[in-house]
Amino acid sequence: MSVYHIDRSMLDRHRRRIVRIVRRVDECLDTVSLYMHNPFSSDPIPGQFTMIWIPGVDEIPLSISYMDSCILGVTVRGVGEATRILCSLQPGDTIGVRGPLGRGFTIVKGRSLVVGGGVGVAPLRYLIYRLIDVGVDTYVVFGFRDKLHTIYLEEMEKLSVEGRIKLCIATEDGSYGFKATAYDIASRILDESFDMVYVCGPEELIRRILVLCVEKDLPMEASIEGYMKCGMGVCGSCVRGAYLVCRDGPVFDRDKLLEIGEIGLRRRRASGTIEPLL
Repeated sequence: MSVYHIDRSMLDRHRRRIVRIVRRVDECLDTVSLYMHNPFSSDPIPGQFTMIWIPGVDEIPLSISYMDSCILGVTVRGVGEATRILCSLQPGDTIGVRGPLGRGFTIVKGRSLVVGGGVGVAPLRYLIYRLIDVGVDTYVVFGFRDKLHTIYLEEMEKLSVEGRIKLCIATEDGSYGFKATAYDIASRILDESFDMVYVCGPEELIRRILVLCVEKDLPMEASIEGYMKCGMGVCGSCVRGAYLVCRDGPVFDRDKLLEIGEIGLRRRRASGTIEPLL
């Protein structure tokens, strides 16, 4: 084999495909889900991400929040120029898509706890459907600031009424569900009977669930963020500890999260400088 052998699967994943938005859902005040025909040759793994190119603006990473045989969905919160423009797009508009990229969640049969906070619930939505499909006994805890910032609420409640998941919704101000945080609820129900714990959301939530899982010796996986530019492990902007989030993550298991050591404590800014979170 030539030393210049090209990984064609990698080339395929990083080939930008131009797709047309076919559906838009306003999830809450500042968050939108966009749907398009699946441009990938194989279905993504829950937890993987895509690089979304907004023509003339920027390219940004987004977790895959929905997937069926022909439709791919992403959920985006408008917090910066690129995300606000993406949130303004309508059916018929076009964007570029690269992916699926990164390491996703490991599907473990048995009994699972899924914990999400804020827009961090986006990759967990796709995961929940995959867990249901393989018969996992799935407990879901979602936490939000208030009712106005809840997303996927009716969808998750429908799954709960149908007996497909067990669901707890918490809001910090008590305007919907329990007056609590996702951590408050998860810490009450988390015990040794769970075979896997999945987490995504603010890093303080991930850090606190990590501490609980270490104390109870439970396996855990969390999707974390990194400041991503290339999405292919070249630029190094998304480094966390000894790992690149785009290549080695965004999903990391308990041991790697402990090895990274900075979860919920500090983050890297766009300039490359590190700032403390506590």
